[in-house]
Amino acid sequence: TPCAAGTFANITGSTSCMPCSAGTLSESGASFCTKCPLGTTTSPDGSCTPCEIGFYANTLGAVSCTNCAIGTYTSSTGATTCYNCPTGTFGTKTNDIAVCKPCQENFYQDTQGALNCKQCPPITFSDSGASVCGACPAGKYLTSSGSCVPCEAGYYQSESNSTSCNPCPAGKYSTAGLLEVLDVPQEHIQLTLVPLHVYHVILVVTTLSFMSKPATSAN
Repeated sequence: TPCAAGTFANITGSTSCMPCSAGTLSESGASFCTKCPLGTTTSPDGSCTPCEIGFYANTLGAVSCTNCAIGTYTSSTGATTCYNCPTGTFGTKTNDIAVCKPCQENFYQDTQGALNCKQCPPITFSDSGASVCGACPAGKYLTSSGSCVPCEAGYYQSESNSTSCNPCPAGKYSTAGLLEVLDVPQEHIQLTLVPLHVYHVILVVTTLSFMSKPATSAN
């Protein structure tokens, strides 16, 4: 009878099979066991199982997978090594597994494998996951808390690192986050100055005024 998977017999005429040692495996009828490949470990059923995300195995026949250190990570199963967290992120643990998380807004990290993020210097700004801070761009302004937010509709800002936005002058308009004002189209001006219901009122008043005037007699 052939030896079952996970066991072997290396002597001709053997009446029994021996189990493979930890970190090795065999197929049915094997005369020897082979080590599990890199990035795997031996599972209870005798097969080689890939290391889960956040773990790695860099030796053949690994009995278990090793946790990645904080500040490093793996992005897929079966990893043979862990990689440094990229710039713009910091290393931490979630459910005892090393992960990389992006820096929050107004923080940055320009070094790989960092364990925290640095706060942006005054009058500079960054989006989430930034590796560098920069000026608050035109079309936005810096709040007292240091956030860089878009100008509201009806306001604009053509300069960077500004602490406020300018109201649009008469006859001009802007949408949110605009760095310059635009001319209001003529048809919008007419509709704005004389809405339809106002036009009806003007028409009725004008008609009544005309009808109330006394008729002039011809001489």
